[in-house]
Amino acid sequence: RRSLSYRVDLGEGGGSTADVALTTENTAPKHPEGYVFEPYTGTGLGPGVSQAFVSVFCAPGCGFQDATLDGKPQDLELARERGLSLFSTYVQTAPGATSELALQLQRAEAWTGDELGGTYLLRIRAQQAVLPTRGTISIQAPPGTDIVDATPGMQVDGGRATWAGDLAAVQDFEIRFQRPPSGRFWDWLS
Repeated sequence: RRSLSYRVDLGEGGGSTADVALTTENTAPKHPEGYVFEPYTGTGLGPGVSQAFVSVFCAPGCGFQDATLDGKPQDLELARERGLSLFSTYVQTAPGATSELALQLQRAEAWTGDELGGTYLLRIRAQQAVLPTRGTISIQAPPGTDIVDATPGMQVDGGRATWAGDLAAVQDFEIRFQRPPSGRFWDWLS
């Protein structure tokens, strides 16, 4: 079973920072028996251990700051594919256990607009699987702005929009934000 948590904070001037957590749960019994759970010969894996090659794609201009696997620093393979940044590593998960790969990402040009307001679009492409990937999305508007419109299904509270559910193959999350009327008035007077 897989889940994705994506929390992005939009900064002034169009930038963003994001905390991404990919969680895998191995639902095999803790002490598996039988040929179904035996590893493929030569892999060195124990019975029931899941090993996945996990890749995270990020929009052009996206940079990687830090990564951890189960709370410990993790090296990633860095590459580009079709103009996108690509960060990859192997993740092993023991039977009955959960693994979490966490990444901190940044992007200088994440949203469009100006000091009065703007728009941000996050596109998630989830890999199709027998069991859908559970997703939690959180987008914080730039400081001093409020969200005035968001993708249907997102819950808006001031400057933050959130969503939780099963991720589709391709899913867009978009917000529009602006400074409150009083702030816009003072900017107009300046």
